[in-house]
Amino acid sequence: MELARISITLSGDLGNVVYKNGITVPEASVLRAMHGKGSVSVVYIESMDKRNHGIELSRLITKYPKDVVTKLWPGENPRLPVRFSDIGLSEPELTVRPLASTEKTEDSE
Repeated sequence: MELARISITLSGDLGNVVYKNGITVPEASVLRAMHGKGSVSVVYIESMDKRNHGIELSRLITKYPKDVVTKLWPGENPRLPVRFSDIGLSEPELTVRPLASTEKTEDSE
């Protein structure tokens, strides 16, 4: 299961953004359900681990409102998403801009 550093925009207010580390894909799903679909963004993927789905589900039910979690994954032994791409989130693509040239040209002299 991927873990990531994410940003959460609270109440749609860009001036009220919280960053969290070590967030699992299912936890990001719960946060989206609670704060709105566009509120969660992946800053970067930190790692991948082999987390037990049952233990992760129990952790989420303990940490967040049970009705939110069980609405996302009903049933006795649900399969949880393991990659952020499974829930439509991914790391932002970095754009590299060339540095301004420091060489003098005939026009700059």
